[in-house]
Amino acid sequence: MAPPEQTSVVVEIPCQQEDMFWSMGDDELIHLIRSQLVQLGWIKDEEVIDSTLRRLHYAYPILEIGHEEKRRKIHAYLQNFSNLKLTGRNGRFVYAWIHDMIKFGKEIIEGYSRDHGENHSHS
Repeated sequence: MAPPEQTSVVVEIPCQQEDMFWSMGDDELIHLIRSQLVQLGWIKDEEVIDSTLRRLHYAYPILEIGHEEKRRKIHAYLQNFSNLKLTGRNGRFVYAWIHDMIKFGKEIIEGYSRDHGENHSHS
């Protein structure tokens, strides 16, 4: 996603909607993050081409006491849909990295292939 001979840097700040970071203006938060990355020596300010910010609601599952029963009920209901596959952080209710997401996707494809007698194996 970066221009040729360039790289992209993504900074993720897990927070709640009532947190200081969530409430900061876009320009203010971008400036704060950028200055900290410069201070760490990870980037040079003059080499930054552009910055953008995205706030994602409910990007991470939040565990609470008694969540197991709530999850059980929801999963039981969703079992009624034969073509629905739950995956990702919220679908599996786990904290996971991008390589886990790729693995989860491959598992769904392999399961579909087994269930439908198809061969999608790749070297």
